Amino acid sequence: MGLPHRSALAAVFSVILITGLAGRCGNNHWQCDDGACILRSWRCDGAGDCLDGSDEMDCSCPPEEFECFDGTLCVRGSVVCDGQAQCPDGSDELNCSRFVGCLSGDWTCKNRICIPVSLQCNGFDDCGDNSDEEGCGHCGDLNVRCPNGTCLSLRERCDGVAQCPDGRDEPVTCGKLCREKNGGCSHTCTDQLWGAACSCPSGMKLSAKGAKCEDIDECAQPYGPCMHTCINTKGSFQCACHPGFQLQGGNVCQAQGNGTKLLSTKKRLIGLIAVKDRTFKTLSVINSNPVALTFDLARNLVFWADGNGNIYKTEDQKNKVIYSGQTGIRFLAVDWLSGQLYWTSSELKGIYTGASDGSAVGLVMSKDTDPADLVLLPTESTMFWINKGPKILMTIEKAGMDGFLRTSLVAVTAQSPRGLTLDVAARRLYWLSDFKKSVETVKVDGTGRYTFREFFKGRTAQNLAVFNGWFYWADDRRLWQAPENQPSQKSFVLKGELTAMMVYHELQQPRGLSPCRKSGCLLCMPSLTSPTGFTCSCSEGKLPVQDGSCECFKLAYASPTSINTLEFTTDGPVKFTMFSDEDIQTFDMDWKRGLVIWANLTGHVKARLLREGRSEYIPTLTPEHFKPVVPGKW
Repeated sequence: MGLPHRSALAAVFSVILITGLAGRCGNNHWQCDDGACILRSWRCDGAGDCLDGSDEMDCSCPPEEFECFDGTLCVRGSVVCDGQAQCPDGSDELNCSRFVGCLSGDWTCKNRICIPVSLQCNGFDDCGDNSDEEGCGHCGDLNVRCPNGTCLSLRERCDGVAQCPDGRDEPVTCGKLCREKNGGCSHTCTDQLWGAACSCPSGMKLSAKGAKCEDIDECAQPYGPCMHTCINTKGSFQCACHPGFQLQGGNVCQAQGNGTKLLSTKKRLIGLIAVKDRTFKTLSVINSNPVALTFDLARNLVFWADGNGNIYKTEDQKNKVIYSGQTGIRFLAVDWLSGQLYWTSSELKGIYTGASDGSAVGLVMSKDTDPADLVLLPTESTMFWINKGPKILMTIEKAGMDGFLRTSLVAVTAQSPRGLTLDVAARRLYWLSDFKKSVETVKVDGTGRYTFREFFKGRTAQNLAVFNGWFYWADDRRLWQAPENQPSQKSFVLKGELTAMMVYHELQQPRGLSPCRKSGCLLCMPSLTSPTGFTCSCSEGKLPVQDGSCECFKLAYASPTSINTLEFTTDGPVKFTMFSDEDIQTFDMDWKRGLVIWANLTGHVKARLLREGRSEYIPTLTPEHFKPVVPGKW
């Protein structure tokens, strides 16, 4: 395939070089010759990821083997991340979260569930098999529990040996009495056999040194105490709500405006379920079973896909096929700020984007990507999806809506996850765990892991929607609802099998300015890394040019008597002769200005402005003005 012209290359380079700012890449990355940064694991993997192809040059290891970062050895792929370093620099045991069940900072339960290390020995069964509470021991009021969960006896306190990593079993009040300067306590002091025991008022906690009371950051809890925004204050906290919500009871954000509705499919019908009235209003009759569903509230559009690779747009109760041949569609989502569609493909193993009128399809990402459920947060230019990785690893992934700045938020391999959804105002992701029979959640920044239990004691939930402090889920027969914090208050909403379901409310698609509003791109993807705030994309086989439009790859070449172009279109390569001349030796082109410059056999240089169709000589030094260069002398 030919090289794109310069303006197209400039557009591509503006995207690729973002991650290589200042010519430096992170420890886990490799720098291309053009300055771009790619994951080091992509180096010599058999697929060119650098635009200049430099990541597949000078590869001493075959694709099925791993090259040590220092370039000294190749090791078998089967021994990478096996717990033993084969590389002299130990690089075959780095970044192993891609291959094992849990990410760094997690603790692996016996049932392979991943939980944050901070949840171990916290008195709750966070694993589901209680393995995170085994060996933690029982701590009474007089005993000490270390941050790692270990419980120390009264005898081990103030014995002169610090067993806890932070030394809390050896406080500075060991051997002191309350009658002498309050035992060193900042607040309440109580005499004990080992010394002065300090205690704190409500809203404060004792420091590791055991004498000073510090403020408790209630906002640092994994879940709560506020539905939206939490502001920590000394000894307490305050809650705030996003626009469109009203604060009630100090910590509850109540949605204003229209009542909650659910967009759903039921027996080849697309309709809205009014939760309060428990009624189903038909929006459109469809002729096939949908596999994915989404909506654009501002433009009054509904999009859905069937199992035959067709994507439909429903407007004014009329269904229109806007894309066909999109095999393996698993999930649909819409950028409600720009109106552009996104979807996942299980067969092509990638995330795609398309114009809402069906005019163009572009690839967002496919490298190391096998996506299932997908949700967008256009107001923050981010997308989230459940990804199937190598060695059955499954993760919740986050990236910019152009596919850059990708990170793993949570490892969910053993959870059997599905039904990923987003509460936009709360900035929280939720999903179903078939294995744990629970609802799982995490904030969009990866913090705040939490488990909601006891919601699914009966039939297995098929899908999930979350809004305004309520869970909505459907099994194979009925739709149910329950408050997030009261699983016992489960109530019936509607009868019927609902294959797809999502909250249909204006506060789930808050208004804002899209970074793509003035981009001029045929396909525009909001970006977290691009200085412009967006990245242009084109259909396969085309590249974006500076004005945002798309053009086919075009190659310019010269014969001894002419300068030609070869354009690679969908119908095949098309040759075009721009002009003819004699004795063409070498040439260059300025595509932006439409200028060609070439030299002939006599050493003369000529230029031609294509739009004017005439050639002119460019004055150059004659041969007598040149002197031969003697090696070693200037």
